[in-house]
Amino acid sequence: MSHEQQSSVQRLIVRTESPPPSVLVQETVTITREDALAAVGSLIDTMHEFRRIRDLSTQLKETLTEPMVIVLPPDKKMWLARWAAVLGLDDIERWVERATEDKQQHSWIKVGENPLLWSSRGPAAILDEMEQVLEVERVNEAVRERKLRVLINQMRLYIPHTEP
Repeated sequence: MSHEQQSSVQRLIVRTESPPPSVLVQETVTITREDALAAVGSLIDTMHEFRRIRDLSTQLKETLTEPMVIVLPPDKKMWLARWAAVLGLDDIERWVERATEDKQQHSWIKVGENPLLWSSRGPAAILDEMEQVLEVERVNEAVRERKLRVLINQMRLYIPHTEP
């Protein structure tokens, strides 16, 4: 590659705007039976009115989640199972089938990006840190490898993903 081509490539890299890297965070989320009933209890109760079932099914599909189904009382799950079968709501039918316990609350871990924890470091700083990690003497190789893997994953955020 000629010097002119290298300069052109460097300019492209400098001008390319990458999305800022973000930090993944884990959050424990809990839903109670009261929360679920407040969100969908009246919809399920109103499903007894057959004339309104089509209107209600759309609203229910938009609101209902699997964690809600898990904490609903058995009688509400029974109605959901019936109407899900009639209306062909396969997801809801599966949720009810899996929700065999009578639970008052349900917790799960939600993993997501926290945009408030974005790193301001760019690829040059990450590469510098990689070089430093390689140059440190008398370091356990497993520790060095773990640190390099973390830095490699940080670099991936700056490399555009292309489909083959």
